Amino acid sequence: METKKSPKANLENYRGYFLKTGIIISLAAVLLAFEWKEGYNDDFDRSSFTSLTIEPDMIPRTFPKEQPKIVPPIKVKVLDKITIIDDNQKGDDLTGLLPSDDPYPTIIDIAPIVDKPDPDPLDPWKLEVQPQFIGGDEALISFLEKNLDYPDEAVRENISGKVFIKFIIDEKGKVTDINVERGVHYDLDNEALRVVSLMPDWKPGFAGGKYVKSYFILPINFKFSN
Repeated sequence: METKKSPKANLENYRGYFLKTGIIISLAAVLLAFEWKEGYNDDFDRSSFTSLTIEPDMIPRTFPKEQPKIVPPIKVKVLDKITIIDDNQKGDDLTGLLPSDDPYPTIIDIAPIVDKPDPDPLDPWKLEVQPQFIGGDEALISFLEKNLDYPDEAVRENISGKVFIKFIIDEKGKVTDINVERGVHYDLDNEALRVVSLMPDWKPGFAGGKYVKSYFILPINFKFSN
């Protein structure tokens, strides 16, 4: 006859097993709690982090908004009266009809006065009356003999000849634009130019009923006396 065990007797047999299992679970929980505490350190070194420096160029710039220019209103003058003018009405009768406070006065464009260019000097053969030294040819010869100096270098080198001087006698008799038309020697040419520049006013040439400016060619003869 088989003997039957009660349930209480069966639990007693597993008591040792349950005890060992509980101890193992408790140790595991203690170890986990210890490791977690060791791994977490609230006093970590925060100085190892690099600080961020903000440069001025990294800051967005703000520009003031430009205020719109206020244009003053334009005043428009409105005529409160319309006057009908007869086409046959004279200009003198219009006085008082037109506004006198016109802000835009009429501008009259006056053309500049342009001086007429001086006429070109006339050649001697185109003149009715030739210009003349005051006092005539004898006075001219006397003036040349009195003022001419024979250059020393030309005397030493025995240089002589006739120098032709061309100049203009204007409508007032002034001697201008003196030039050597045909020369002989540097010293003789310069002496002839010097003397002609000393001449007084001439009597101007005459043509077309008025005095005119004209060309004149004067020969000056340099020669040695015998």
